[in-house]
Amino acid sequence: MLRKEVRVPRTRRPAGLDSETKHARRRGARVTSDGSATYAPAMKRVAVLLLPGFAAVSSAVAAGWPGPPQTAAPRLERQGPPAAWVESASHSRWMAFSSYCWSAPIATGRKAVCADMIPPQSRTDLPTLRVSRGELLRIHLGFSAREAHLTLFQQLGFRHYVLRTGRLLTWRVSNEGVVSVDVRAAAGDGAYLLRLRLRN
Repeated sequence: MLRKEVRVPRTRRPAGLDSETKHARRRGARVTSDGSATYAPAMKRVAVLLLPGFAAVSSAVAAGWPGPPQTAAPRLERQGPPAAWVESASHSRWMAFSSYCWSAPIATGRKAVCADMIPPQSRTDLPTLRVSRGELLRIHLGFSAREAHLTLFQQLGFRHYVLRTGRLLTWRVSNEGVVSVDVRAAAGDGAYLLRLRLRN
């Protein structure tokens, strides 16, 4: 893992945890006394950028939906986007963090931290949600997305979907596989992962 700190002009590089507490340690997360997990998945590269002077709680619980997971939200070990969670009509899960480039204000402007993680299909630490084909999923962000895309990876292939933007994203399940939700916001770019399994 390479870490570097540089000063650059006002640009940023585009970027490509439900973990139930009882499974968090098995996936390599640190679990604290309050049940929260500090998430540090394998990364290919991390860069810290200083940018010259140049977003909170997810949507309220809707009737008939389970609401946020009961476990504490996962956390990154360094600066990055807030956690995201997904819910079906019966269950909710925290999503895993993937690659991101995210900025935050500092005294001299903004600092951006960028992290490239291993490909979604290679991840073995992803939370799993069991769903039915055609079921509606609601994806809750801690910020308003300006762009949102969902990619469903299945073995060697994938399908790509453009989602309506905002703090709450929706998508109907087309099949099982690894889901990557890539978003762009005022603070930067980020991606979240989840593994879907179809019910028998």
